[in-house]
Amino acid sequence: MVAIFECTFTHKKIYLRSPHIFGRSANSDTHLEGKDISQLHASVKWNGVVWEIFDHSRNGTMIDGALLLCEKKALLNVGTSICFGRSKQSNWTVEKLTPPCSMLLSLSGDEKYIELQNFNLIPNEIAPEFSIYRSETGQWVWECNEEVRLLRDGDQVSIAGTQWKFFNAGEIEATSSNTLAPTFTGPNIFLHFHDSWNGERVSLKMTVMDQIIDLGERVHHYCLIKLARKRLEDAKLGVDSGSQGWMDLQLFAAMLGLDVSYVNTHIFRIRNQLAQALPDGITLPNIIERRRDEVRLGSVGFEIINGSVKEGIASPTENVSTRTQAILANEK
Repeated sequence: MVAIFECTFTHKKIYLRSPHIFGRSANSDTHLEGKDISQLHASVKWNGVVWEIFDHSRNGTMIDGALLLCEKKALLNVGTSICFGRSKQSNWTVEKLTPPCSMLLSLSGDEKYIELQNFNLIPNEIAPEFSIYRSETGQWVWECNEEVRLLRDGDQVSIAGTQWKFFNAGEIEATSSNTLAPTFTGPNIFLHFHDSWNGERVSLKMTVMDQIIDLGERVHHYCLIKLARKRLEDAKLGVDSGSQGWMDLQLFAAMLGLDVSYVNTHIFRIRNQLAQALPDGITLPNIIERRRDEVRLGSVGFEIINGSVKEGIASPTENVSTRTQAILANEK
């Protein structure tokens, strides 16, 4: 879902942010030329229900032929005609109005775009090259193999040899930071692993807001339970929380009998499955953390049942490293 204006003279299309600034200022989202155009001429904003336009100019803005004066606002509808000034390039028509949506925009000139959800496998789940997801703090994160970085508005990414530009549709305070903010799962998300007695099948359930979601049996659950066991082992040994659970990616891949690229595919699919299963309004926590050439399970609560035996449990409300004595290992 995207919101689009089209210039009636050039037929150029623009995608709307919230807010979206029009004016002569170089800092405007859409730059307009003309002596009758103010530095900050007008702004468009999604109020959570509808789009509104606000005039901030000396000369006003024409909306369907009616003059909108400074500091006044009007509702927008599909087909609305907007005139910011006298030049032909200042005339726009509202083509589409849906809630703001961050996207990848094609740089090939074909007006293609990929709408982004909270978690995305790019180009697809079958053969992902990388993932883009929104952290709990609202930051957009790009992850490819062992590299993880914040995705800034205007950053370019390559998909199958073609170039795309990241378009951030909303200004989020957290993205002003230059570092990845830590993410926390809180007490309402808990993973329940059930490993078969012979270790051939791993099923997973997730408790979210007191709701149990059955995620079934997947091949990538085997990858996740291995990371959970490593975290438990380190906790029992009294390893500091910042060092718990980290595994060399190459060694981890060898342990699983896979190459590194396939391990990364498993990680992509883990994140995707959990993100899709979460109820609306809940963002996926940082289930799997990365640093250069290493991975680990994030600070999430979990338990492991092996056959009928409880192998271990880690609370989501406490630091795993400080509760070694509370890890329940059945010695049967």
